[in-house]
Amino acid sequence: LMTEVKVWKLINKKDVSVGRWFPLEERTYELPDGRIIDDFTVTTLSDVSMVIPFTPEGKVIMCHQFKPGADELTYEFPGGRIEDRHADFEAVAKAELVEAIANGAGLSKTLADAALSATLTAIKTEMGKGNDVSLIGFGSFKVGKRAARMGRNPQTGKPQKIAARKVAKFSPGAELKAIVNGEKKAASAKKAAPAKKAAAKKKK
Repeated sequence: LMTEVKVWKLINKKDVSVGRWFPLEERTYELPDGRIIDDFTVTTLSDVSMVIPFTPEGKVIMCHQFKPGADELTYEFPGGRIEDRHADFEAVAKAELVEAIANGAGLSKTLADAALSATLTAIKTEMGKGNDVSLIGFGSFKVGKRAARMGRNPQTGKPQKIAARKVAKFSPGAELKAIVNGEKKAASAKKAAPAKKAAAKKKK
């Protein structure tokens, strides 16, 4: 026999969050039998976005980083929590990359974000012109051509001509392949030199 389950009645709730990383609410509920629970604590966790990158050989890439919660170095997929400032999952993935660049190069997140955006814009601009972009040791972004061909309409099954088009391709460099296969370690990023303060002018 199934027992009827009734909803608890929410009477009151109060925000008792501990910082921005751990949202908490203290709630007061009235149970179906009239009893009151006034110390019920609820935490609401944010959505997260995980990136699962694969190499051309089908191997999975994971990050080796310090995890404050575990207080130790761990291996995990790159990702992070989705905050109000993030538009979508891709924005979270970009934010994680920006954080890695900032930490590795000793830059602020603002400068790291600007540098990443400028790099991506430059690559897209050159490829939009039909030019290849090579990053020594990392790989090459190339513009390929796909010839016109005959295919089939997925809805009707009838043959149809598929027009020629350009396609974006990426070819990993020898150094990147060696790093992915564990044959070589990635070099640490050089920290940005601190800005020099202008010397104060002496009053005459």
